[in-house]
Formats: sequence, structure tokens, C-alpha cells
Amino acid sequence: MIKLIPFIFLLLISCSINKADKLLKQADSKDSLGDYLGAIKIYNELIQLKPEYSIALCRRGISKSSLKDYKGAIEDYNKSIFYNPKFELAYVNRAISKFKLSDYEGSFQDFNKAIELKPNYVEALKMRGLMNANLANFNEAIEDFDKSINLDSANADLYYHRAISKSELNEFENSILDFNKSIELNPKFSQAYHCRGWARYNIEDYQEAIEDFSRSIELNPENAESYYLRSYCKYYLRNVEEAIPDLKIAIKIDPKYADAFYFLGTIKNDLGNFKEAIIDLSTAISFNPQNAEAYNLRAIAHQKLENYSEALVSFDKAIELKTTDEEAYYNRGLCKLKLNDFKGALVDFTVCLEIDEESGDSYYFRGICKSKLGDNNGACLDLKMARELGNFKAIDAIKKSCK
Repeated sequence: MIKLIPFIFLLLISCSINKADKLLKQADSKDSLGDYLGAIKIYNELIQLKPEYSIALCRRGISKSSLKDYKGAIEDYNKSIFYNPKFELAYVNRAISKFKLSDYEGSFQDFNKAIELKPNYVEALKMRGLMNANLANFNEAIEDFDKSINLDSANADLYYHRAISKSELNEFENSILDFNKSIELNPKFSQAYHCRGWARYNIEDYQEAIEDFSRSIELNPENAESYYLRSYCKYYLRNVEEAIPDLKIAIKIDPKYADAFYFLGTIKNDLGNFKEAIIDLSTAISFNPQNAEAYNLRAIAHQKLENYSEALVSFDKAIELKTTDEEAYYNRGLCKLKLNDFKGALVDFTVCLEIDEESGDSYYFRGICKSKLGDNNGACLDLKMARELGNFKAIDAIKKSCK
């Protein structure tokens, strides 16, 4: 005789399932709206109702991950996988959280497991490719993107990310082909235009790069970097004055854009606007105190204005940050000469010659220093070496020192 299941028991199960589905939809809705705490609260209620509900556990983990609670997220993914060892989505999301916690080995293992469970899992292949790219494993990243593209050849993002990895390997021509395909599939992909512009910039195709940066700006007028890089292209095409407005717009978008201030200072130095250059370079330094070139250029601007003491302060800092910068030592030596610090200048020109023993100018000025310090024999040797290396100013100095 078949034992009948009581109707009331079936009704309870049905009600429980309906409530679970309702809670899941509510939680998912809050998560999609960015209310992660609200979503977690409902997921908690749902999981209390159904502790073995692997989907709810996984999605609660995703909400926790959105709040950067990666450890808490991993705990949920662990439980989700425990109850459903073949749940590939849980492996992918756990891999992402592990990556955020710098557990790269564990992350790779989870991505590999997800792909093992679902070999045509495009998103898993893409995410593993992105992780490889983040770790500078660009060849491995390209392999993952190749596999992804074979499975989903109409996905603009995949071509874009493969192009980025190729650019990182300096394969700019090949990367441009991928950017072309990405743009063909998504003509409004502003970042693809931006990065294709960067690739074209690197192969010195400045005019085409300008067109790409302009299109990027048209699609995303708030992309400060597109203005910044377009200014470089204009600069290299000798449209120096046209580069300045782009830099000013980039700075308006991002008032702390150190590189833009630095390049603006560079251009103003080139144009002879030394006082304005000093202001821009000082601003660049305030946002990036480790930029040795900014100190060096500011020092040169002071030097051009004959503010030799101020120039020395900036040269000192430039050399502190970059101890092998021959130009900084050389120009600091010139400033010290102007301030009659012949011993200090001699030291700087000596360092220049340690860096580049073929520098005729450094031999010449070191010879001048030795002459000022009364070392005529040493001066004579340096000035003759300067003459041999092509410094014609040494001829008259030799007549005075080599008697």
C-alpha cells in the first residue's frame, strides 16, 4: 500500500519554496541597485530559511565582494561550493576575491576549476585573462582571450582586452588590428578609441592618434587622459601652441593631474615662458614630489632667469631622486660656476665625466674650474681633452692655461 504524503506537508513545502524565490528576487533587486547591505540582509533571511541554498550563498558573497569584504565573500563561496561542488559561478567569484587578497595561486586554481567544469565558459576565460594581464603575464592573457574569442567572436570587450595585452608587449601594429575589430563591433567604445590612439602614438602615427583621441573625447568628454595624450601628439607634430588648450582642459577635468602640469611646464619652458613654467612645474611637484624631471626642468627655468640659487635647490632635489642624471649635474655645475663655487662645480663636472667620459663640454668646464682654483696643469689637461672631443671654446682657454 502506497503511503500518502499529507496535503498540509506539501503545502508547507510549496509555501517555503515560494517564499525563498520571493526573497531571492528581492535580494537580487537590491544588489542590482547598489544597495548591497540591504541585499545581504535579505540573503541572510533566505539562507536562514534554506541553509544549503548554494545560489543564495554565492550571491551573498557577490554582495559582500561589492563592499570589499573579500574574506566574508570567500566564506560564502566556500559554503556554496560545499553544497554544490559543480557550481562554476561560485568558483569564478571566489577566484576574483582571492585575487583581490593577492592569493594569486588560489585564484588561478579556482578559474581553472570553473573552466574545467564548463570549458566554454567565456566569462571565466576572460577573467583569467584579465588576471594574467594584471600580473603582467601578457602572453598567457592573450591565450585566454584567444580562446574566449573563438567561443564569442562578436564580443568587442574580448578584442579590446587582447589588444591591451599586445600593446603591453609593444606589439602595437597587432594591437591596432584588435582595436579596429573592437570598434567595428562597438562603434561607441570610447576607451577602445583612446587605447588605439595610444598604440598609434607609440608607432609615431601622430595624426591618426589625434583622430582617435578626438573620437574618444567626443564619446567621453570627461576623459582627461585623451586630452593629455592628444596634446603630446600635437606637440610632436610641432603644433606646440595647439597642445596647450588640451592640457588646460585636462587640468580642468582633473585639477590634480600632475603629468599634465608637468607637460604644460615643459612646453612653456620650450616657448621661453620661464616664469609661467616654474608655476606649472611647482604645481606638478606638489602633486608628485618624486618626479625628478619636474625638479630638473624647474631648475633650468630658474637658471634661464639667472636665479642661480633657486636653481641649485631644484637641481639638488632632482639629483637626489635620480643620481645618474648627467644633465642635472652638468647644469648644477654651471650654476655653481656663476656663483663662483669653483670647488663645487668641479665636483659636479667630475661626476658628469664618470657618467660620460666622452663629454667635451664637461672637460671644458672642469678645466675652467681647475684654472680658477690655480691648478693650471690639471686645467691644461682637461682643456686639451675638451678640444680633442670637439669643444672649440677650449682653444682660447688652452692659450691661457697651457703656457
